[in-house]
Amino acid sequence: MALLVLDREAQEVRAESRHLAIYEKGRRHYTVPLRSLDRVVLHGRVMIDSRVFNVLAREGVGMVALDPRHPEGSAELVIDGRAFNRRMAQWRRARDRVWRDAFAQRVVYRKLLSQWRVLQRFWSVRPDLRRRFYLIQRGFPVYLEQVRDHPCDDKRARAIEGGAARVWFEAYQCLFPEALGFTGRNRRPPRDPVNVVLSLSYTLLYGEGVNAVRAVGLDPAVGFFHVMRPDRQALALDLMEPLRPWVDHWVWRLFATRRLRADHFSLQNDACYLGEAGRERYYHAWGRRRHAFARTLRAYARVMGRMLITE
Repeated sequence: MALLVLDREAQEVRAESRHLAIYEKGRRHYTVPLRSLDRVVLHGRVMIDSRVFNVLAREGVGMVALDPRHPEGSAELVIDGRAFNRRMAQWRRARDRVWRDAFAQRVVYRKLLSQWRVLQRFWSVRPDLRRRFYLIQRGFPVYLEQVRDHPCDDKRARAIEGGAARVWFEAYQCLFPEALGFTGRNRRPPRDPVNVVLSLSYTLLYGEGVNAVRAVGLDPAVGFFHVMRPDRQALALDLMEPLRPWVDHWVWRLFATRRLRADHFSLQNDACYLGEAGRERYYHAWGRRRHAFARTLRAYARVMGRMLITE
């Protein structure tokens, strides 16, 4: 069964017999048979014929309307039986300590593997820092081995993640000029340009994670690695962890290519802010990169849905 994602403003969805017809700028573009669909996702301002709701309900196809700017305002319009089964499994797994420990180990391993791969990229683009990178990173493969080859519970997985994060940011800060004042991660509020962009990018990635989870019919609030709280969507945070190093790499590219510069930021009362010109450049770049992150998160969410049912 397929997931149909519609994310262009010019798109319109109409019901035609046992098919959905997709129009663009008033012209019929293609049709999709309802029997092949598991879920329909509307992302942004897509127009929809009211009869579509009836045929989706009749065929038992789930549907969710996502707001890319305000994920908390996204709405599930139809709940299908498959989504119900996945959520029931999700809630059972959330109470299963053994399953949560195994999931934590899997998430931390994937995140460390992403960090290691990105570090190798940094080696190739900054030969002047290879000696320094070697001294910083030489213990990193041990973290990978520990989390890959030895069973570990949630607490141990977090400890390994913390050790790897210290190595990661020690290497990462070497990439930026001293003028940016980046000496490590800080937030609430961020105190330098790099941390401003990291925080903003993580927030936007989090929104994409919430939408990806909702798109496959899972509950974004019920996670397994991050602690569940009323004020956050834990499963979205779980799924975005392996992508954080690639977001960090993208942020570095913004500064390395001078798309963002120090003069795009200002300091006020020990807090750093991105100015209007910088915001315009940033959101233009994010708009081009967002789709790749969103596709990856949707793939993670689909795998998550299958794991909950089959494992």
